[in-house]
Amino acid sequence: MKIPKCEYVKCDRKASIYVLLNNKQLAFCDEHYRKLISLLTKIALLKNAAELENVKVKREGKKVRFVSKVKVPRKMPRISSRYIGLVREYMGTYTRK
Repeated sequence: MKIPKCEYVKCDRKASIYVLLNNKQLAFCDEHYRKLISLLTKIALLKNAAELENVKVKREGKKVRFVSKVKVPRKMPRISSRYIGLVREYMGTYTRK
């Protein structure tokens, strides 16, 4: 059985997870899956909620790149998962210094 490769631009690593984005099944390595989670986390901090629909999949040849549909600043402070509100009833906060 052939092991799929990561479908992110300029990545040839073995895929370890499949994500259903915009009705397309895409395979990603751990690094690019974490990149997707990081983008969703930033969106959640800014908008108090995030869904996969907030991420646009931009095709570049046979590969893809993540683009946020929500304007996300390039520089954001480092965050810890214990402060972002992984429990739905609790929403995390984001403040600029």
